[in-house]
Amino acid sequence: MVLANKISNMPPEESVKIMANWDEPLIIDVLRQMDADSEAAGKMSITAYLLTLFPNKEQASRIMYLMTQL
Repeated sequence: MVLANKISNMPPEESVKIMANWDEPLIIDVLRQMDADSEAAGKMSITAYLLTLFPNKEQASRIMYLMTQL
């Protein structure tokens, strides 16, 4: 996914500023793709770190929950 690649290649703070304005399903899709890309490359994913940078901690918690449930 091109969007996941662009987000993962940006500074984390900038990535979060952009993603914080997206709908949650899009955030989840991009973060899942980032996880899959990292796994395929044999690298650690930064998605958990990105979620810690979200300004709205409730939204970050909801996203993390949804990522583990769906």
